[in-house]
Amino acid sequence: MENLAMNIVNEVVETEGFTVKDDKAAEWALSKIREEAAELARMEILCQNMIDTYKSKIEKANKDYEQHTSWLRSQLQQYFETVPRKATKTQETYTLPSGKLKKKFGGVDYIKDDEKLLQWVKDNGGTENYVQVKETVKWAELKETITVKGAEAIDSDGEVIPGIKIETKPDKFEIEL
Repeated sequence: MENLAMNIVNEVVETEGFTVKDDKAAEWALSKIREEAAELARMEILCQNMIDTYKSKIEKANKDYEQHTSWLRSQLQQYFETVPRKATKTQETYTLPSGKLKKKFGGVDYIKDDEKLLQWVKDNGGTENYVQVKETVKWAELKETITVKGAEAIDSDGEVIPGIKIETKPDKFEIEL
C-alpha cells in the first residue's frame, strides 16, 4: 500500500507542470505512455481472466445445482400429479407451507405471415372485423375465432387459414420458494 502511495506522489511530481519542449521530453512522454499502455493491457488480461474464472465457477455451480436437485424436482413433479391442484386457464398449483408447486401450461405460439393472412381475411369477407385501416390483420379479434388443430389454424368453417403456423409449447413445471 505504501509503494502505491509513493508511486502516485512521484507521478504527480514528475508530470505537474511538465511540457514537451524537445525530443528528450517527447521521448520521455512516449515512454510513460508505453508504460501505461502496458499496464492497461496487463490489467485487462488479468481482469478478463478473473471474469472467465468466475463465469466458470457460476457454470459449475449451476451444473451442481441441477445435478443435486433434479431427482428431488422429479419426485416433486410426480407427487404434484397425485394431489388435488388449483387450476386456472394458464396453470395448476399446489401450495405447501414452504413453497408452491406450479405447472404452467405451454399454450401455443402463432407464427404469422401477415401478407398471406391479410389476403385470406380480405378473401373471406372479414375486412370490417379483422383488418385495421393500415391494412394489417386485427390479430387479437381474429385469434379469438381460430381453432387450433395440430399444427394448423382452422376458421369457423373448418378451413385451414393460410399464413399461420402453430407451434405447441411444452408445459413448464416450476417450484417457488
